[in-house]
Amino acid sequence: MEKNSVAAIRVRSATHLRFGAVAVKQIRNLSRMQLIRTLAAWRPDLTGFRDPTTATKIALKHLARRYLELHDEIADLDRPIHALVDELEPTLLERVGVGYQSAAQLLITAGANPEGLTSEASFAMLCGAAPLPASSGMTTRHRHNRGDDRAANSALHMIAVSRWRMDPKTQAYVARKRAFGHSNPEILRCLKRFIAREILYLLKDCDRVTRQSHRPLDTPKGVNGTPYTSKESADVYRELGALRSRGTVGT
Repeated sequence: MEKNSVAAIRVRSATHLRFGAVAVKQIRNLSRMQLIRTLAAWRPDLTGFRDPTTATKIALKHLARRYLELHDEIADLDRPIHALVDELEPTLLERVGVGYQSAAQLLITAGANPEGLTSEASFAMLCGAAPLPASSGMTTRHRHNRGDDRAANSALHMIAVSRWRMDPKTQAYVARKRAFGHSNPEILRCLKRFIAREILYLLKDCDRVTRQSHRPLDTPKGVNGTPYTSKESADVYRELGALRSRGTVGT
């Protein structure tokens, strides 16, 4: 929604209003937030709504104000989401490409579906990252899984894309896959499956072989270090899910 709203504002303000060439150029050269705040500060004559130019200005002003309201709401909800992620599983944020939003969604998926954490395959299927056979004739291949939890799949997708762009190890892996003739969608599917496995072991603490203590997923520690009870843990996951569902209204 955010991207589409900004694009609509740029197009309408630059092409549908009867500005001079200089004014149109100035609007197009504004940054995203400069443009939004400029349009939100407009004071069009509300009595002239029958005029197309004035009507367009009124619509753009309200669209910009709505954008700012959602932007502020998301910023307000990000703070408790960040705090809950830090309490539940801060080690997720240490992984390349994993941000607060992706970590929050994966924690929500894991907390709401504990039966999906029994194995790598079940968690990958839960996140829609399990490969599905799509062979035909002499061709053996797999395709993306378009089912299950699409929000978790979106989180894995963003992590994979971030690593593809920034992580040298992932870029080397992509180069090797391309050398074997794999397409970009196939490589992305493999990356998402690998990330799902990595996230699962982080959540279950199975890969922390160098640490002395292990903390089960259903007993995360609070701010004071005291483990939550099962009921408190469920309440935390529920609260995190509610906050993120409200915080993604404008994204």
